[in-house]
Amino acid sequence: MKSVPLGQLTRKITSGSTPLGGSATYLGAGPVMLVRSQNVHMNRLDLSDVAYISDETDGGMNRSRLEFDDVLLNITGASIGRVARFDLHTRANVNQHVCIIRPKPDLLCSRYLTYLISSPSFQRNIDRLQHGGTRQALTYELIRDFDIPLLPLPEQKRIAAILDKADAIRRSRQEAVLLTDQLIPSLFYNIFGSPTVNPRRWGRRPLGEITLIDAPMVDPRLDEYAGLPHYGADRIDRDTGRLLPAKTAHEDGLISAKFLLDERYVLYSKIRPNLRKVALGERKALCSADV
Repeated sequence: MKSVPLGQLTRKITSGSTPLGGSATYLGAGPVMLVRSQNVHMNRLDLSDVAYISDETDGGMNRSRLEFDDVLLNITGASIGRVARFDLHTRANVNQHVCIIRPKPDLLCSRYLTYLISSPSFQRNIDRLQHGGTRQALTYELIRDFDIPLLPLPEQKRIAAILDKADAIRRSRQEAVLLTDQLIPSLFYNIFGSPTVNPRRWGRRPLGEITLIDAPMVDPRLDEYAGLPHYGADRIDRDTGRLLPAKTAHEDGLISAKFLLDERYVLYSKIRPNLRKVALGERKALCSADV
């Protein structure tokens, strides 16, 4: 399959800008939407906290005005690599942490490009490319040199349509999981009452009398453990108690001993800023000493 540098397939690659005379004044509402890096999530825009700017501010940011079907890519900070398609017919601009990629419509489908950049293999490539001191960044030059598998345009659109359907199914499942997560606490309170007030006068025992803290410490460099996922406190979702995707011990480059766990264990984070997160161990894995 032929690969082509992204720069040959686009009309424009640029980031947002600050207005003439300094930083923008954000408004709670206004004529022009300002999309920032926190609004760009993987394959979707989250506009729940989107900012707005005035006509005057927008007038000083000519080069970063958005058009329908632009692809937005975060190019700095912790959210580097997150990508979404701008699918709104509204006046909008972006700040300097977001790159606008505007494909040539006769060569490259925006939806296909968005899914391609969000794929695990492409994200690993971005991890290798990003550079900088304390702040990671992608430059225009690196983005223009992205190798894009150039399929015929109808095939690109066909693939994008299939992935659109798959993404819709995934989102429906996420909504179902969220509803379940909200239902479980309600069921707990209905059955047991408030654990703080204890209106049903359940007996109480010290946790140490009814549990064991016995997870063995193992060397993550050994072959039998190097391929296991490694969960730190940051890999526990605070709101749902679910384990987030984690790298293996080898991918994390671990050298110090870690706890070995399986589905019998409850994980509880004990060090700030991740204090009091809790999750069930879902499978054989490793966890840090912070848990």
